[in-house]
Amino acid sequence: MEILTVQGSTLLEAQLASPLTIVVLAGAWLVSLAYIVSKRGSARRRIGMLLTSLAVTVIIVGAYAFTIQPGVEYGIYLEDSTIKVVFYMDREVKYDLCQVEIGLVDRGEALDIIKVRTNGISDPTTGLAAGYFKTRDGMDAYMLITGKQVQKVLVIKGSNNITIVGMPGVEEAYSKLIDAYEARCASSP
Repeated sequence: MEILTVQGSTLLEAQLASPLTIVVLAGAWLVSLAYIVSKRGSARRRIGMLLTSLAVTVIIVGAYAFTIQPGVEYGIYLEDSTIKVVFYMDREVKYDLCQVEIGLVDRGEALDIIKVRTNGISDPTTGLAAGYFKTRDGMDAYMLITGKQVQKVLVIKGSNNITIVGMPGVEEAYSKLIDAYEARCASSP
């Protein structure tokens, strides 16, 4: 059962419209065009500059498309008593609903426990953060936060890792998970 998801294409579109992405791409093209307009160097060098700018564009867009994967539906799923979180590059982590701590906290509070990103993507201009992280106490952390507009995040803490998910609708997702926990796990020892 789908609890809360976002299409990868939505994340990719937001990332390509990011001020950081636009500045990097515009910078590459402006340097290239300035070189061409100055008429320095041979025609071969000017064409080389254009091809370099084109290569930078293809590499950046390709890297985003590879890491964000537009065809993937990221988010939280509940299958029987298993919580599945698809968080980065179509990777997923699974938890037994009855064996986790689930909380809804402020974004800043959740990010305070993070020490370092070990693999993933984050953009301070859009607020996107997805990938593998380490907490201050050395625990593995998996994260998917879709943007700066997200103020609350869902925290799922397992025995040896933690997952942080933040996207619009996370409060409702938290309620659904708590209801499922109470229905399926409240009578469990």
